[in-house]
Amino acid sequence: GAAGERWTWLAGLYGYRVTNDGLFTVTYPPEFGGLFTLADITRNRLEGIAGFGQVMYALDDAWRIVAGGRYSYDRREADGRAYGAVPFTFRKSFDHADWKLGVEYDAGDTTMLYGNVQTAYQPGTYNAFPSTPAQSNLVDEASLTAFTVGVKSRMLAERLQVNNEAFYYDYRDLFSQSVNLCTALLTTFNAEQVEIYGHHLDLLLQATDVDRMNLSVGYLHARNEEFV
Repeated sequence: GAAGERWTWLAGLYGYRVTNDGLFTVTYPPEFGGLFTLADITRNRLEGIAGFGQVMYALDDAWRIVAGGRYSYDRREADGRAYGAVPFTFRKSFDHADWKLGVEYDAGDTTMLYGNVQTAYQPGTYNAFPSTPAQSNLVDEASLTAFTVGVKSRMLAERLQVNNEAFYYDYRDLFSQSVNLCTALLTTFNAEQVEIYGHHLDLLLQATDVDRMNLSVGYLHARNEEFV
């Protein structure tokens, strides 16, 4: 939508529901027992709804500022049996408010510089075993703060397109999986802090009217900063 020449905006609603089930097994050599059931998930349902919006305001012919927000509500429910015999249940709701701030600058007729800061989240989940006072089967929600800066441009009479972006992602409680040797279950944990940063370059050249060439180059660095 638009509100005058300086303001543009968008808004929307999003909803989903996913229902499934599954049997998780592992096969050992016959001398170690053969087929073994780790978890029988008889019902798994994840559903959610979200509202979001974004506004852009043009300060002048070259500068624009962007602001946005999103509110999400999600619920996860599950029933099953650990090792195919020990019953477990899970019922949990999650909600989160996220935001976005950004700036755009037209350095020329075919070149735009931009920078954004925004947040996001992933609803929590569960491990396929019964929850006890000593060990909950809850896996907390994960959150993200993302920083991006980049340039989008076209050159050589718009035959060459160059998109170049650098990013830094700060995750809190990111999901991480490992086999628990005490229980023989694939267990999901929350990594307290994970950082991921990198750079991505996309080149697209319209060499002739019928020939197009493209090149993509990326660098990625990921590290567990804090994870027990």
